Amino acid sequence: MGGSKRARSGKRRKQPRDNLKRGDLTIRSGSRRGGNDGATMGPQESDGRIVPQERRKAFPTASQMRGGKATTVDEKMMQLQLFHETAENPQGGTVSNPVGLPAGKARVRPKSRTTPRPPSSAMTMEKIADDTNLLMAFMEVAANHGAPGPDRQSIEQVREHLFELVPALQADLLKGTYRPGMIRRVWIPKPGGKKQRGLGIPNVVDRMVQQAVHRVLSPHFEPRFHDASHGFRPNRSCHTAIEAASVGFCVQQSRDGEAIVRLSRRSRQRINRKVVELTRRNWGNSLDAAIERINQYLRGWMGFFHVVGKAELYGLARIDAHIRRRLRALVFRQKKRRAHIVSWLHRKRRIPLKHAKMDVYGDRRSLWALSITRSAHKAMSTHWFEKQGLLRLERLWRKHNSSPVIASAQVPLELG
Repeated sequence: MGGSKRARSGKRRKQPRDNLKRGDLTIRSGSRRGGNDGATMGPQESDGRIVPQERRKAFPTASQMRGGKATTVDEKMMQLQLFHETAENPQGGTVSNPVGLPAGKARVRPKSRTTPRPPSSAMTMEKIADDTNLLMAFMEVAANHGAPGPDRQSIEQVREHLFELVPALQADLLKGTYRPGMIRRVWIPKPGGKKQRGLGIPNVVDRMVQQAVHRVLSPHFEPRFHDASHGFRPNRSCHTAIEAASVGFCVQQSRDGEAIVRLSRRSRQRINRKVVELTRRNWGNSLDAAIERINQYLRGWMGFFHVVGKAELYGLARIDAHIRRRLRALVFRQKKRRAHIVSWLHRKRRIPLKHAKMDVYGDRRSLWALSITRSAHKAMSTHWFEKQGLLRLERLWRKHNSSPVIASAQVPLELG
């Protein structure tokens, strides 16, 4: 009987799962808690009971009467290092050899949840001098197609001897004997003026080392920069800074090197949303009242954005087209029935009855899709909207940016 019971109990026994190793601890997978799941632990220097030093209570608890929870030396050291963040090391770091731990085993301090975590890669010279990092750095330098430095070695010349150069450069970086070369000064003309700007060009090898250092340091410092910082950051420039400053403009460069002021993407989206708000589907007033509201907004809008360049006229024309389409859909919405739309198109706007029925009833178009049909464009053209008093951004811009009339020289009056 005893043997059969043991046999049955052996069948019910669950097989232990695979073990996961973390540092010098072996923790059984599938555990929901850190220390009370029967985890198998390696040998420790001391397994004596240590009572955590907390605020004393008025009455001793059961755990204090029994001597406290068993805490190993490793867990005690981790408890002591929970609050080691300082001004020099706000996120914690790696302790080379804390007191009480075997030599050669480092402990990582916990990171603060309020600050972003740095990458796991270390900022070491070995990481910078890694052959893969140096080769990737050279590829990024070569992609810029830069000019040679003072040593007159071009990118192609360095590429031919790259696999001979990398080991030698690696050894110099690790030994600390690497010294950068001179910098060649080149003067380039400034766009739109007669002045020149000085440009320093290092050697290709030095640019390669600079890029290798940047590849290692940038992942650590880039996440900590303020979101409003745009200088010398990846995928950011002065154009993104202007666009993010909520002024509504972006700056582009023409082929002649001149700066062109244009609308930012945010400004286009904002005016389109405003037009939708002014031409709601449930608008209960007349078309003239809707046009009056739109004109009032367009005058104020152009009073601020008239500084955009002539290259933005196409974008302004697209906004005008969007406004006219919204008003066409609003007119059709107020007709309520498709039969009334056909009658209005044929009798009021002189659209052939065949074309009107084909556009209104064909393909089960929605009112928004009906607003760009041929019948809708003929019935409510740009000229028709101008008669209704609708302003156009294109004409408002030309009015703001018209050349001033220069009067002829004044004839002096002869006083007797």
